[in-house]
Amino acid sequence: PGTLVALAWAVLWPQSGLPVLVWAPDGQLPILTVLGPEFGSAHSLAAGGMWLGLVWASVWLWAVALMPRRWYLRRGWRFAVWFFWARLLSHRQTYWALALGATLTGISWLVWKQGGMAWQGCARAALGLGFALALSWSVRLVTAAALGREGLGFGDVTLLGMIGAYLGWQPVVITFFLAPPLALLLVLVKLGVLRSLQHALPYGPALCAAAAVVVWYWARWWQWAGPVFENASLVLVALLACLPAIGVLLGLMRLVRRFWAPA
Repeated sequence: PGTLVALAWAVLWPQSGLPVLVWAPDGQLPILTVLGPEFGSAHSLAAGGMWLGLVWASVWLWAVALMPRRWYLRRGWRFAVWFFWARLLSHRQTYWALALGATLTGISWLVWKQGGMAWQGCARAALGLGFALALSWSVRLVTAAALGREGLGFGDVTLLGMIGAYLGWQPVVITFFLAPPLALLLVLVKLGVLRSLQHALPYGPALCAAAAVVVWYWARWWQWAGPVFENASLVLVALLACLPAIGVLLGLMRLVRRFWAPA
């Protein structure tokens, strides 16, 4: 529901985007605009259907994320594929997700035809949703393969997607990298208070805290983050390069634990 609210909010009130600091001429005070951060300029968002295709891809990625997917390999690939499709097609939630994706596809097409700031808000929210889902989902797959167990809960994946729908794709990148040190801080606080960590701590509070910090300091941070995100392709390539690096580091950590664990 929070993601739906974010998408509707971005269309009905596109000025709700995080402000971007624009320096006024003649030494005047800087102006905070609310037209960004956007995935490209207003002109590029309105030109052609490429951005509409990216919005649709984001919407359907979210629809697939909401479907009841189960993947069991303990009895082999053939059983895993059969069980995956059998559960998917027999569950009512699958058809609700399909209906949701189709509805949002039609609405986004109408908003795109209308253009203007409503389309800018729609694109900002949908691309933030899709980018956050793709980033966190990829990290989840890489950590699971490297550690042999779940490294990031799927609830955290959809939570970060919702955060991306509110903030946009650039702030969600900073949120994603700010959350781990905040989570470590929460771990240290719990260790200091309870003197033990008997259960795994939820990651959601760290994601929410990181999002709150990004919102609070965004106008100041955009002064140095703006030039970094000007070349979106370079940022995407850097993030893609981080994924195998994370997998290698976690795999090495798993080997160290296996060979150096006390008997």
